[in-house]
Amino acid sequence: MNQAAIFAAAPLTALAATLLLGLSEARAQSEPAGGNTLALGIGAGFDAKYAGAKKVDAGVLPVLDYQMSNGFFASSLRGIGWGGSSGPMGYSASLGLRGGRDDEDKKGISGGSKELKGMGEIKAIGTLNLGLNYRLTDTLQFSAGVELPLSKGKDKDITELKDARHGRVFRLGAEAGVWSDDRHELSIGLSASAGDKKYVQAFFGVTPAQAVASKYAVYAPKSGFHSLDASVSWKYKIDSKWGVMSSLGATRLLGDAAKSPIVQRKASPTGMVMLTYLY
Repeated sequence: MNQAAIFAAAPLTALAATLLLGLSEARAQSEPAGGNTLALGIGAGFDAKYAGAKKVDAGVLPVLDYQMSNGFFASSLRGIGWGGSSGPMGYSASLGLRGGRDDEDKKGISGGSKELKGMGEIKAIGTLNLGLNYRLTDTLQFSAGVELPLSKGKDKDITELKDARHGRVFRLGAEAGVWSDDRHELSIGLSASAGDKKYVQAFFGVTPAQAVASKYAVYAPKSGFHSLDASVSWKYKIDSKWGVMSSLGATRLLGDAAKSPIVQRKASPTGMVMLTYLY
């Protein structure tokens, strides 16, 4: 299984990234040579209400992931795309969905917060995700990906984003296996995300109109690295079909993103557990 597809399509939280990585690894261990596979499952996890929020909330993620032997995949987590490999190098392209943000308190991860009142709503948009990964050894691999916005969305005028594609995101990552046997696998991961000026402004900036409507002062952050994610993952193979994957980690905001007036906490915990069945 090509890890590049996972990294490029990963959402902006470390929680979703570990869910995708765990699903792929479980399939790779059970996939018959030359066959197509279908994975069904359900996951539960916790993360900050929004990037920089003090409050942490929990959510449930259903899993439906279909992988063909020719590289095509369709997934509730990874989107729709294709991936391949040549030697230690993997590559992929997929269509996905970037989550938005609400300016009122709603249940679930990234559901918004009353602390964002007056900041306007950022709608979810479609993205093109491109990724590469290089496996240096059997237990160490490096990844790079870019998330390109496709749809304009329909952000409220208060955000002052006439083009509501809200920017591009770039990611670099590494994963290292720590210990494994026939049933267990323990690994650690580290990734860094950077956004262009439009992205960082949309999610961490405060426009003059937003400043008037909210309690925050005008803030115009620069482009650059905005978050660092670290995690420890454990995967358990119950049998040839059933598997459990879990991860515990943290996200740390960086640079101008960390200095944003909407940021209440620069570091927040993330965690997940997922049960899957592979056909």
